[in-house]
Amino acid sequence: NIFDHLPSLAGITAGEDQDELDQYLSAPPEPTKDALSWWVDRRNSYPRLSRMALDYLSIPGELYLT
Repeated sequence: NIFDHLPSLAGITAGEDQDELDQYLSAPPEPTKDALSWWVDRRNSYPRLSRMALDYLSIPGELYLT
């Protein structure tokens, strides 16, 4: 799994942080049309992961119309 070494790369020790990642990775996928809202709704369950997700998902992009 590509996430196996994620905590050690971030300088996180095993424990609560690892439990959050394990909990997220073991949860069944949930269909959603709005990823930002999904992470906002789950910020209490995944406080660190939701913070990271919101940082990445809120980066503005460009819309190309043809």
